[in-house]
Amino acid sequence: MHGTMHASSRAITLWIDFLCLPSPSLDLYKGVDVYKFDFLKGIIFASIVAVLTLSAYTVFYLYPSFEKLLRKNITTDAERVAVHLGHMLNIANDQIDSQSLPDDFKHQIEIMLDDFELMKVKLFSPEGLIVFSTDKEDVGEVNEKPYFREIVSRGKIYSKIVRKDSMTLEGQKVTTDVMEIYVPIILGGKFTGAAEVYYDITENLLLLKRQFQRFNYTLYPISLCLLLGIIFASMKAEKSISRLKKMDEKLQQAHDQLEQKVLERTGELSNAYLNLQREIDEHKQTIKEKSGLQNQLIQAQKMEAIGTLAGGIAHDFNNILSAILGYSDLVIRELPPGDQKRQDLGQVIKAGLRAKELVKQILTFSRQSDQEKCPVMVHLIIKEVLKLLRASIPATIEIRQDIYPDCGAVFADPTQIHQVIMNLSTNAVHAMEEKGGILQMILQEVELGADDCAGEPGMFPGRYAKLTVSDTGCGMYEAVLERIFEPYFTTKDVDKGTGLGLSMVHGIVRSCSGMIQVESERGKGSVFNVFLPVISQGFFMEEEEEGDLPGGNEKLLLVDDEKEISALIKRNMEELGYKVTAMVDSLKALDEFRAHPDYDLVITDLAMPHLSGDALIQEIRKINPGTPIILCTGYSERISSESARKKLGINDFLVKPVTREELAKTVRKVLDRKSE
Repeated sequence: MHGTMHASSRAITLWIDFLCLPSPSLDLYKGVDVYKFDFLKGIIFASIVAVLTLSAYTVFYLYPSFEKLLRKNITTDAERVAVHLGHMLNIANDQIDSQSLPDDFKHQIEIMLDDFELMKVKLFSPEGLIVFSTDKEDVGEVNEKPYFREIVSRGKIYSKIVRKDSMTLEGQKVTTDVMEIYVPIILGGKFTGAAEVYYDITENLLLLKRQFQRFNYTLYPISLCLLLGIIFASMKAEKSISRLKKMDEKLQQAHDQLEQKVLERTGELSNAYLNLQREIDEHKQTIKEKSGLQNQLIQAQKMEAIGTLAGGIAHDFNNILSAILGYSDLVIRELPPGDQKRQDLGQVIKAGLRAKELVKQILTFSRQSDQEKCPVMVHLIIKEVLKLLRASIPATIEIRQDIYPDCGAVFADPTQIHQVIMNLSTNAVHAMEEKGGILQMILQEVELGADDCAGEPGMFPGRYAKLTVSDTGCGMYEAVLERIFEPYFTTKDVDKGTGLGLSMVHGIVRSCSGMIQVESERGKGSVFNVFLPVISQGFFMEEEEEGDLPGGNEKLLLVDDEKEISALIKRNMEELGYKVTAMVDSLKALDEFRAHPDYDLVITDLAMPHLSGDALIQEIRKINPGTPIILCTGYSERISSESARKKLGINDFLVKPVTREELAKTVRKVLDRKSE
């Protein structure tokens, strides 16, 4: 390598004076082409650069490459030595120690030194203790160097080329060029110790150096001949170069003119393209906005249709529920206490009341009914939802619950809370339909601080009921997670989801001054955390003590076109002592009132054939304006409780299905108000 650098220095010295000469002036060298002279200087400079580049390539790439190849070959021999040593040793307890050396080990090492041309061999235990060395003075020493602990003991080879009169890895001075290699001995996949091998590479490096010197001595004569050839060729090409220079000048002028025209034309085309692109973008945006408006219109029509359907079925459905709840209550009252049938019918009534709330929820969703909030014990609704889920989910899904029964109440619509829990649970079940998994539901009361509520509108520090619904299903991608609360967004098939569930859940939670958080990872599942503010005990109204229902002996006129409901109300009121005249035809009921206008109270349905309830009320008011009237209806778009009181002058308003207790208290309240 040093010979190569010396030859490069000689080459630079040969040409440095020539390159530093000033360019000849026309006065001194008349008839000499200055362009030609500069060109020759450039050619010579390029040749020198080529020679230096080739020299640098030899010094900084070829020589290290051959040295690296030498290191690799010697390392391969060292690995073979390590494998051979591993077979020679009697290794017990998966590590090399002094007991691992066979009796003839020293003799075998001497043979190995000759076969592999080694200078020195050492054996280390896994802790770095030298258990054998061709230099006996080394035995018993411990190698605590970082390279042994961090590289060799982890099963990796570590090597170093040590130049003459330099220090080895262990701090010993060598008198020759040496390659020092540490090779781990691995038996059964476990590190049992290591071998250190010394190779004398003096002759190898000397041979490599001589080869590169021969290469350099050959390189420079060839480079000089190449340089002289280039100079001769360039002198022959003098005239051609001059003509080419003039042609190049003319071509450059033409190029500049053409380039100017191209730039001008390109600017015009660029402006035209930008205008066209702007028009295309505006057109796309218009189409997108139009499509969005069409989708909104379609969804609005769907919502209107849902509302119409909800209003249409609410009246008939509430009438059906009135009969179910009423006659179930009659049967319960006739059964003795402790009878199993009382409990069974109690479940029927409970389901009927849930259906009643469900109808109210449907009407709320369709914007046709107001929400009714009250203190709600969330853990009771969770238990009810879990009962429904256990009967419907696949056996491959396990339900786990951790419900804190003393969690405080929240102020919300019970049906909406039921809907939130059911929707989150159903989504979790859908995520685990194929492979099964674990559905876990946790309820606890937590304290949220200002940092927890930051960025959440309507949230304030305080006590919150935290509901966690988690699953081990398929999880969601980040892009899906960002849109799950958007209305009509769904990843389910057309026949399995509308995209309204989580949107409604989000709206319900927000309306209760709460928040909902979601965590999900594809392939691991999802976790929904719902936070609802806990209300203080002052929000609870004292429950009325149960006792006998209020009754009386007044005369009542009952008008309802449903025979079952009419008969049910008549029976309930007569059991409370009232004298009830029940009519299923509103026209005949009007004739009856004309004939006997002394009824103490009129109870009438709203939606009836021939003569509607509001028309009947107006006629009764003409006959006897002071008669108290209770309007009872399943549902009507035409009238509400407030408008009925203002326009018709009724005394009270009931929505079917009406329980016996609710009807009894309302009747007594209206009659008592009349007598005041």
